[in-house]
Amino acid sequence: MKKLMFKLSVVAAVLVLLAGCGGAPSKDDVKAAVKKVMPVEFEISEVKKVNEVPGLYEVVLKLGNQVVVFYTDKNAKYLISGSIVEVDTKKNLTLERQMALNPQMMQQQQQQEQQQTKPSETKKPMQKKK
Repeated sequence: MKKLMFKLSVVAAVLVLLAGCGGAPSKDDVKAAVKKVMPVEFEISEVKKVNEVPGLYEVVLKLGNQVVVFYTDKNAKYLISGSIVEVDTKKNLTLERQMALNPQMMQQQQQQEQQQTKPSETKKPMQKKK
């Protein structure tokens, strides 16, 4: 019985290791894929798994001083541009990430929100002089 448990433990450990090997695509693979679509100078600064969406990877691309977030699959065969919105909370995960990476974008968003929540200024009618 102990031998069987040991063998099962070894098999489980190997499966966990193998599952980890099929992770995110490399920065080089993603860069090669993006170059086919966008032949300009850029840097891939990060590729990481999107925990909320199985099989999807977030790519952070630096183009000059602008940071862009987009997505790819594990083989970098598909590039996905657009926002991921969590339906239940209506939380825009892409926008939140881009604002965190682009401080200027966050400032602009905050200014827009402040302008939208400001009460509209009403002009008082001018009084006639007597």
